[in-house]
Amino acid sequence: MLNGVFFIDKECQMTSRSLDNKIGKKFGIRKVGHVGTLDPLATGLMIIAVNEGTKAIPFIEHSDKEYIASFKLGLLTTTLDLEGEVVKEETIPLLNKETLEKVLETFIGKITQIPPLTSAIKVNGVPLYRYAHKNMDVSVPPRVVEIYEIELIDYQHPVFTIRAHVSNGTYIRTLGNDIASRLETIATTINLRRTKIGNFDVNEAKKLENVDENDIISIGQLLKHLPTILLEQTQVKPALVGAQLKIKSKEPLVKVYDGERLLAIYQLIEEQTYKCLRGFNL
Repeated sequence: MLNGVFFIDKECQMTSRSLDNKIGKKFGIRKVGHVGTLDPLATGLMIIAVNEGTKAIPFIEHSDKEYIASFKLGLLTTTLDLEGEVVKEETIPLLNKETLEKVLETFIGKITQIPPLTSAIKVNGVPLYRYAHKNMDVSVPPRVVEIYEIELIDYQHPVFTIRAHVSNGTYIRTLGNDIASRLETIATTINLRRTKIGNFDVNEAKKLENVDENDIISIGQLLKHLPTILLEQTQVKPALVGAQLKIKSKEPLVKVYDGERLLAIYQLIEEQTYKCLRGFNL
C-alpha cells in the first residue's frame, strides 16, 4: 500500500480538490489530502498525501511558502484575479522601477491582511466564498502574516512580477492589491505560481500525468525537519499503543523509529517526557 506524499506541479484551471481526486483515481486510493490549497488559476507545487501520509499534513501545513506572481496595475476584479468580474479599470503612468522596489521593501516583516471574500477562510464556520456566492455581507477579520523576502523580478508596464517568500496564510492576491494601493492605484493577479513549501521546491515535482508509484515520498522524508529518535526495543510496544515515553531530548517534536520503521510523532510535555501526537501504521 502506498503511504506518503507526491510532489505535483499543478496545472492552471485545476482545483486542489480535483487534483486529490485524480491522484486517488490513478492509484486506486480513497484516503487523499493536500498541503496548502491553490486557486484554480494558480500553478505550482502541491503536496498530495495518500493513506497514512495524510496523518502528516498537520506537521507540514503551516510551513512558509514561496510564490512567483504577476499583477496588472490599473485593473480591479471582484476576486482580485482573472476569475472575477471587472470592477474598475484605470490608466496609470509609467512607474519608476526604483520607486516600485522601494514600495516592495515596505512590506517586509509582519503585515495585516484582510483575506479576499472568495477565499476558503471560515467565518462563523462558513468559508468566505460561500458568503460571496450568495451575495451576503460578512465582516472579515484581519490577520497578521509575515513577508520574509520580496523581490521585483520584472516590470513591463502595467504588469510587474515579484518573488515573495511568505508565512503560511498569506494571500498573494491581497498582497498585490495592497502594493498597488501604496502606489495609489489598483491591481489584479494575472499569474500565480507556488515554487516552494517549506524546504521543498517545485523542481522536485512532476506533472500529474508523469507521476507513478516510484515517485512516492516517505513520511519520514516529508518530516525531515523533525529530529529522529531511534527507540530501544523496550520502548517499541509502548510506542505502538501511543503510551508516554521517556526520551533523552529537548526538542518539542520528534519522530520515533523502530529501526527503519517510522512509528509515531511525539511531543515534549515535561523534561524528557513525551506524549504521542500521531501514530503511523506502516
